[in-house]
Amino acid sequence: YLRAHFLPPHHEWSAGNPLEMSADIARGAEWIAAHSKGVGEVRDVDLVQLRIDLGGEEYQTHRKYWAIVEAVLHWGLETGRLDHDPSVGLPKIRRVLDAGSVVFDRVPDETEVWEIADAGRATVGEWFGVALLLAGYGALRAGELVALRPRDLGRAESGGLWLTIGAQHRRFARRHSDDGVSTHDYAPPKGRVAGASARRRCYIPTQVATEIWPYLDERSSADLLFETSRGRAYGAGTFRSQWNRVIGTLPPGHRLAGITPHSLRHAGMSMWLRKGVDIKLIQVWGGWHSLKVMLDTYAALLPGVEEASIALLEGGHNPAWNVRLASKDRPSVSR
Repeated sequence: YLRAHFLPPHHEWSAGNPLEMSADIARGAEWIAAHSKGVGEVRDVDLVQLRIDLGGEEYQTHRKYWAIVEAVLHWGLETGRLDHDPSVGLPKIRRVLDAGSVVFDRVPDETEVWEIADAGRATVGEWFGVALLLAGYGALRAGELVALRPRDLGRAESGGLWLTIGAQHRRFARRHSDDGVSTHDYAPPKGRVAGASARRRCYIPTQVATEIWPYLDERSSADLLFETSRGRAYGAGTFRSQWNRVIGTLPPGHRLAGITPHSLRHAGMSMWLRKGVDIKLIQVWGGWHSLKVMLDTYAALLPGVEEASIALLEGGHNPAWNVRLASKDRPSVSR
């Protein structure tokens, strides 16, 4: 790619042409030409080696870099520039659990999710309050949240709703756009491929559904759930900007000051754990591929689990994950 797009043709600079390349640049050009491959020559084994080379201490940077690579590959497939996805079958990037583990004291509990949603309504608007409740109770990523459509929410006989997550909004470099203007697309959720397997669904309880239905009833099923007054879609970046605005209203020194929207995914996960939802069902609802990684990553969200387990064996009945919420007023249906 470098050779094809950034270097002059080999015959131009190797035969003393008028480009007047310095000796250093010429040596650099020769090195790149000798160590690079054309796009059509890259094979799966090359990408495997790239993944190996990306290992090291810069864990989060490398994971983000690979996410960009996957976005470009998706763009290539969608635009017909690639006839297959060369990343299919590659081993997953090895997770460093210490780097990706959740900090318990930086995760909003159920009451705090409602408080942030109320602040969002007052600061940004009704749509933002609805968005926060859906993300907090559905363990959604920001890109998945802004890709929702009204048809993704279905009424349940119990009074709650079923939320289907089948897409995510992504941004990419403008140079990857066919029209030179568009810089986003809607792709399968993170770590999934197109098709039925890309979708997952989770249950949103009645107390949240009651808050959401009035907003939902005003939306057409074909539109995006969250749009501007001009009918334009909110991107994940715009949502994050509004999120920072709302979180900025917290008093100085607040334990949640500066948290990111991804904290809502952690909030949903912790809520399911504390309420005793089946572990395998949590894995399905949240879209985690590995049960082991899920439990290792979110172990901090179960403080006091050993003590509570002992109490259960001795005849007690209070699960550990309800301890923290028991000391706070729970959100009521009458909100």
